[in-house]
Amino acid sequence: MKSILRLFLVVFCFALVACSGSKQVVQSESNKEVLKEHKIFYKDTLILTPSSLAEIKIPAKELEDRTPRTYHAENGNASADVQILHDTIKVTAKCDSLAIRAQIKQELIRESEKQYTDNSVQEHTGVSRFTLYLYAFIGFVVGIVAGVIIKIFLI
Repeated sequence: MKSILRLFLVVFCFALVACSGSKQVVQSESNKEVLKEHKIFYKDTLILTPSSLAEIKIPAKELEDRTPRTYHAENGNASADVQILHDTIKVTAKCDSLAIRAQIKQELIRESEKQYTDNSVQEHTGVSRFTLYLYAFIGFVVGIVAGVIIKIFLI
């Protein structure tokens, strides 16, 4: 009978220890979002070449002579012609001004990153340590009381 009582006490203690199991669930979720923005702008620009000047100097003595003459001067894009015909002076000037229309390309590249993290949801099941110790103490007291009762009535 004593061996059955001891076996019962051992099984009862195992049952108390089994109630103390706990479970922990940890979930982690991470999301990463990358935004890329690429913009191209064109800016209209007008580029002018520097001006040119062509100059002709004719001495006054040569104007008194009435023979037909032609004078020509050229400098870069500018040219000038002077023609003297009898009593008429004809001046022709020409300048080829260059203007370049250009579109300047500008690029804007921007990259941004956002990261979202959702962490740890925990669940605990079972009994706390204090409750486990309380159950063990109660089982010990019940075991002593049961042992005393068995001893009194069986002897």
